[in-house]
Amino acid sequence: AASLDGWTPDAILCDYRLQGETADAVVTELEGRAPELLRRVLLVTGATSDRGVVELAERYSLPVLAKPFAHEELLAAIAQLADR
Repeated sequence: AASLDGWTPDAILCDYRLQGETADAVVTELEGRAPELLRRVLLVTGATSDRGVVELAERYSLPVLAKPFAHEELLAAIAQLADR
């Protein structure tokens, strides 16, 4: 399994809009350091129709969870990551 500094996450939840940047930077860094972990990324956003969100999700085949979401929706989305 791939790891980041000896740690292998089961899921990586990444909000699209981050302070000073977007999830593009995080995903690009992840692609360079541990591309096998891309299948564990869940993109979270309130802007599901934003062009940047759509392009990033399509480029890396990332699932998108729309905010706001219920606890059960989050658990289901994380469970689906295991099937990827």
